[in-house]
Amino acid sequence: MPESSPIKDPVLSSTSPAKRPLPNGLQNLGGLRLVVKIMGGYLLLAVIGAWIVHAFLSGDEPVDPADTAGVASALLLAIGLMIPLESVAFLAVRKSLRKTLALELAETAYLPGDPLPRTFVTICLIGAALTLGVGFFGVVIYLISGSMVALAIAALATALLFVQIPSDDSLRES
Repeated sequence: MPESSPIKDPVLSSTSPAKRPLPNGLQNLGGLRLVVKIMGGYLLLAVIGAWIVHAFLSGDEPVDPADTAGVASALLLAIGLMIPLESVAFLAVRKSLRKTLALELAETAYLPGDPLPRTFVTICLIGAALTLGVGFFGVVIYLISGSMVALAIAALATALLFVQIPSDDSLRES
């Protein structure tokens, strides 16, 4: 029986770093940027949609501010507590993960086009998810109470999400 030659995968047999394939999905910077942009886009659509829906549903009916004042203040208090607590939690998690990231980068130098360290991806996604949560909570509060403060918080969260899009230098900065 003739011995068959093993099939050589050109990707695996290449030893030159210039011929390495680009990593897929969240392993590369483009994929991570796309995910954060999509999250920001969803929040932007939610803010615009809530503004349109609330304007359409409220119509020309005058709303007595005393009817919604208690609910609005309770919900605004909740989001007012949520923002600093989530910020502190994120800063603590990021500080902890930065040590791991520093160790990973000390072992292997990161070059543009290399797969991103998973710790870096985790830091970016946790920050984006917490910002997204605050933004959607602001949208819900706006739909319930009509508070422009809540809509402004959601709009600021949207802007912050677009600021959090990782750049080429963000791995070195984190």
